Parts: sequence; C-alpha cells; structure tokens
Amino acid sequence: MSPSDTPASSGGSGVPGVPARGMRGPLVFHGKARRRRRRIIGAIAALLTVVMVAVAVLVGISHAIVFRQVGIGPIKLLPVGAVAHAHFAQHDLPTPQAGPDHIVVGPDGALYFTEQGAGTIGRFVIAGATFSQLGPQGSLDAGGLAVGPDGALWLTEPHANKIGHLTLQGMLSEYPIPTIDTVPGEIAAGPDGALWFTETVNIGRIATSGTITELPMATGTSPTDIVAGPDGALYFTDYSRGLIERLTPAGSLTIFALPRGAHPGAIVVGPDHALWWLDVGQNEIGRMTTGGAVREFSIPTGSSGLTGLCVGPD
Repeated sequence: MSPSDTPASSGGSGVPGVPARGMRGPLVFHGKARRRRRRIIGAIAALLTVVMVAVAVLVGISHAIVFRQVGIGPIKLLPVGAVAHAHFAQHDLPTPQAGPDHIVVGPDGALYFTEQGAGTIGRFVIAGATFSQLGPQGSLDAGGLAVGPDGALWLTEPHANKIGHLTLQGMLSEYPIPTIDTVPGEIAAGPDGALWFTETVNIGRIATSGTITELPMATGTSPTDIVAGPDGALYFTDYSRGLIERLTPAGSLTIFALPRGAHPGAIVVGPDHALWWLDVGQNEIGRMTTGGAVREFSIPTGSSGLTGLCVGPD
C-alpha cells in the first residue's frame, strides 16, 4: 500500500510518520495499563511471599531442636526450617560452672540434662525458659541419662559404679553394679521393659525393680553408645573395633563390620527404621539397616568433632 492509500484519521497530526492523535491515544493508554497491572501483580506476589516466609518462620520457631553445648555453656535452641539463617536462643544455666551434657525429653515435656560440675540433674521448660534442679546437689555423678518405661529418669554413675533412678519429684534410688570398676556410660530403655547400659567392656541390664545383670562381651570390645532397635533388639557401637553389634534381650549377639577406619560413636534409630550413627573417625554420618547394609555421608566441615545425634521434629 502506498502512502496515498493510507486511510485518513480524524484529528490527525497531518505530519508524515507521526500517528494521528486518535490512534496514538489508545495505544499509550493500553501500555500504561499493562505496566500498572504488572506492578500490582508484582506487589501482590511480593506481599504473599513475605506472608509465607513469616508463617514458615513462626512454624519453625514453634518446633525447635534443643542441644547441649560441649563443656561449660548454655543450652541452645535451633528452630526447624531455619537452616539458611539459623536463629539460636541461648539460656545460661543458673548454676555457676555447670556444664550441660546428656539431655532428654521427659514424660512431662520438660528437658532434663546432666550438669557436670554441679553434681545434679537440671530441668528446663522451654515455655518461660525456667530452670530447676532434681536430686541431691553436688554429689550426683551422672553420666548417661534416659527416660524409663516407669516415667522416671535412669542414669549411670561412672565413678560411683551405680545406676540411679530419679523420679520427677526428685526422689533418688541407687543400685550398685555387682562388678567393680565397670564405669557405666550410656543407658537406654530396652524393648523388654528394662534399661540397658554400656560398661567399659560389657553390656549391663537393670530391671525397673533394680535387679542388675551383666552380659560379657568379647575381649577388646569397647561399647560406646546403645539404643533399642526397631526389631526388638539392642544395638551398640564399638568404637575401638569399628563395629556395630546387635544384642537380643535373650543374649544372642550379631556383629556388623563397618568401613575400614570407622570409629562409631552416638547411635539412634531414624524415622526410616534404620540405625544412624556418628563415624567419629572419618567425620561422617553412617546409616545401617537392620540387615547390615551400610552407607556413609560425609560432613562438609572437616574435623568437625562429632559428639551427639538425635532425631529432629522434622
């Protein structure tokens, strides 16, 4: 079409190459409307993102992982979901020179922990961040700590060579271990209604009535941590020999070899019904099925000094 064939528009500018006013006006109006709509949609999207992040943060803070700091220091809380920018809440212990060590969730929802240097068991309620203490102060040599099937706290006393039973009302009963100098370490509730604990070489069992029996292990065994497995047996790590061993309540023992150089420490049962453990020797997290299939995951930070492991609320 030639210029002479171009249709005329009323109110045109009359200047070649310049759109007529009647045509230019609507075009400019629609462009602005589209940009305005895009700005409004963008603002709404940004607002929704902020709301979603705020809700996620609130949910994360309402479910916190609680852990103890090695040595003298406060208890710390890590909100689940706040991984990229973790928020830590620190609570100083009221007892001077007390070092929180083992920590468990009690049947009343409070946190109970051993206070090294203070000789007592501490109690911490997250709501209100309040501390209290149970048992005799200054004289309780607590090692491992667990909640028993009777709703009380059970603890090992390494130097006293005893197993302690502490009610939530603060009443302490102690049971001497028949073999001297066994140095009881970790303790866990077993599948048979008793408590099972590690010794320097052997594995011990204490019924809620206080009756103690000891199961001798092979020479060179060094039980480190112990947990009730998902299959009705006990599993314990053997740090020195680099093994995980399975022990039934009847006394049957099965040994699982780990990768060369492994030195297993803490062990827990994961939500997938597998055994998860710390490979302190190789700075890895290990996973083992009840059938003995092992897989390990490297820790990004070298020589991280792995100490404890627990199942989180997520």
